[in-house]
Amino acid sequence: MAVATVACWLFSAAATGWVTTSQLQRDAAAVPLQTFKTRRGAINRLWSSPLSSTSTHGLGNGINYAWNPVVCQKTLEPAFAENGMWGINFADCEAILASMRRAFKSWSDNHPKLKFFDITSDCELDRKARGLPPGTRCDSAEIWVTTTRNTSGADAAATTVVSYSWAADFVHTNGQPASFGVWEAVRAEIGFNSESICWYLDATFCGGFHSLKASMGVEDSILFIRCLIFGIWGLAMAEVLWHFFKYLRKQCKMCELSSATDKGADKALTQDAAMEFYYQLEKMAHINYSGLVMRIILLTVPLLFYEEIVLPCWECYDFEAAATHEIGHVLGLEHPDAGARVGQNYFYNRSFGEGYTFSETDLVGRGIDAFAVNCTNPTEQVELRSNSTEIDDTIMRVFTFNNPSNCIFQDDLDAINVLYPVCEDQQRVPLCIKDAQYLGLVRSSVYVLLPLVIGLSLVICTNEFAKRLQARRRRRVAQKYSERISAFEKSQCAKEQYKKAYHSRSKKKGKAAQELLSLYLTGLVGGTEVNLLPVRRSGPLEGLTGQECIRAAGAQWKKRALDPSRKGGSRNAVRPASPPPAAKPPPQQQIAPPPAATPPPPQQKAPPPLPPPAAAAGWSHERSPRGALPPLRHVPSFNPAPPLHPAPAFHAAPLAPHLHAAPLAEAGAKQTPQLYDAARYGALCGASQGGGMTQPPPAWRPPPQPPPHAAG
Repeated sequence: MAVATVACWLFSAAATGWVTTSQLQRDAAAVPLQTFKTRRGAINRLWSSPLSSTSTHGLGNGINYAWNPVVCQKTLEPAFAENGMWGINFADCEAILASMRRAFKSWSDNHPKLKFFDITSDCELDRKARGLPPGTRCDSAEIWVTTTRNTSGADAAATTVVSYSWAADFVHTNGQPASFGVWEAVRAEIGFNSESICWYLDATFCGGFHSLKASMGVEDSILFIRCLIFGIWGLAMAEVLWHFFKYLRKQCKMCELSSATDKGADKALTQDAAMEFYYQLEKMAHINYSGLVMRIILLTVPLLFYEEIVLPCWECYDFEAAATHEIGHVLGLEHPDAGARVGQNYFYNRSFGEGYTFSETDLVGRGIDAFAVNCTNPTEQVELRSNSTEIDDTIMRVFTFNNPSNCIFQDDLDAINVLYPVCEDQQRVPLCIKDAQYLGLVRSSVYVLLPLVIGLSLVICTNEFAKRLQARRRRRVAQKYSERISAFEKSQCAKEQYKKAYHSRSKKKGKAAQELLSLYLTGLVGGTEVNLLPVRRSGPLEGLTGQECIRAAGAQWKKRALDPSRKGGSRNAVRPASPPPAAKPPPQQQIAPPPAATPPPPQQKAPPPLPPPAAAAGWSHERSPRGALPPLRHVPSFNPAPPLHPAPAFHAAPLAPHLHAAPLAEAGAKQTPQLYDAARYGALCGASQGGGMTQPPPAWRPPPQPPPHAAG
């Protein structure tokens, strides 16, 4: 058994026509294929077609193939560019196997004798039943698909190893046996490199980039794509940097101003930074989503698109096209580039016998039969192709990044129709039935939508964080100022209550003090107006309040009392009594009648009449149940001190025995003249300022009650 290895190297050369494996391995001379067949009896390195319909030899009942399930997931999956980011495997083993099935179908759809069947699951069951280790080659599989290591150091995308055996009963697909014994293909192994290269699955999406390569050229097209992508990214980055440096300049200017104008620059900068932080948070809480999300997309999507979408289509290999290419090697086709070096490229001359001219009219006139290959003598019209003549594309070119398609072309169909001729159901033109692959669009959507979702999530989370932080800060500030306002309101309420209570008490007591002073001054020489006039005219009480007013009023009274020029002599002299003015009634007639006194109990006697002020021993009073002051009664044990001012000549008259002024409530504990002084000073201050007493009187305590008088 002979073994031949075909490697698909990564170089390009000018392709001129198809070539067979048999030509390159056995004959280096440039001879027509008909001559080559005559010499050998048949074209070698092909698959035999048995005459029996039940035979499984060669092409009988199709060619079985199986995958190595171990290397697919462990070594081949990571080599696909679709699995490079976000942890999403777009190209798993199932997708790779489906791509391999489509590659076999590209050949089987164009030839009735070429059938391929996947027996991977059957081989796996057989391996487990026999107790063999995983990855063991299946004996039932005529084509074994696995991976290969780059042990030679060369950049081989894939390799095909075909095993041959000598067959004396070789039969062509048209039923004609070989004249002599030939080498026939019996087994093959296809290996895909998974170490030094990368693959992609979606040929539909990357086909657009290959079309751009064909129209603009490889270098110009990639330059155009880079300028477009990085131009968009550069504009977005420039806009972001402009805003950043604008903000940085503002901050630096603030730092300079703070350092130049404030001695405590560090503290000022800290406060400014805190204010700026809360200001930025406030802006973030009301940020416009569209602008920020658009910046995020323009900064991330172009780079991701270039790295994950463009470069795989540009630098990686189409796996399905590579698989289709390697299956062509299994069927006995070689690289047209390799044949061109020795002048062994062939083409099927459809105008054979007509002067080697290709007539479009003749083609139309003959219809589809113009593309048919003579099944009984397929090599009759096969001629050598000049190395300088260009032909149509072929899937069997040396495998490069720029494979235009994963379908076979007319040149490939002519080759298999010549090598495996059939007289029935011959396919004249290549048929390419491929399901549209949307993996590239899905990946593009993911690389666009995922940054969009991440950007939106980032903006929403930042916005929500700013809102929560601001709400928390507002609650703290509101609670702080609420406590301050509450404390202030409480203090104000207490002050108002105190003022109300104080003014209510002051009005009552001030009114009583003014009444007492009025009655007292009425008893003096000249009456109330005469005694108040010097103090009012002197003006010492203007603008004074409280104790200052009282002290000033007392000083004026003392000064007036000690003035020797006044009528009546010195301080201790008793001024002569003078009759009151005729226009005014006597002071006794101006005194209002006292309120009805509370009648004493029946068992008690009425108290004796009150003495005049000069001879009175003391004064006291009792409270009524409703709080009113009863008439004063005499307290024998009280011995008053002499008054500050000389007593009037008519002091013998009773002095207001019905007074209800609150200051007289302290008569049992203080001297009556001192009480009069406090009353008149307070009244003067109240009279001069239009109000009552400015100082509250001392707290009143009820004097001890004397024992009741015995009846009779």
